[in-house]
Amino acid sequence: MRRAALWVGGLGASALAHAGLFAALAVAIRPEPPEPQAMPEARITVAAQTVDRAEAPQVPPGGDAAAAAAPDATGLAPGTVPAVRSDAVDTRTGATALPAAPTDAVALQPVAAAGAVQAGRVPAAAPAQ
Repeated sequence: MRRAALWVGGLGASALAHAGLFAALAVAIRPEPPEPQAMPEARITVAAQTVDRAEAPQVPPGGDAAAAAAPDATGLAPGTVPAVRSDAVDTRTGATALPAAPTDAVALQPVAAAGAVQAGRVPAAAPAQ
């Protein structure tokens, strides 16, 4: 029970301290009221002038018609761009209709020792297995 009273007292004291700091901060940053300013005077003068109206003579459109140019690009034969189709994937198992890749498709070759390459000596190619 004593612990609960200490917690309640601590929370109350913290709330009062925060409220006091907030009130002090609000008073410290309160802006001063602006000074009254005189209204500026503005005047607009609008004048109109009489202008003689003239009409331009109509002229038929001139110029030559542009000739249609024949295309100079080569055509693309059908089937040149490969079309790839994807197979459906079973969402429950993740299996596709594609067969598994063969394990003997890639032959591993031994690699030259790093020290020999760094020294400038490149060993001869390893024999194929």
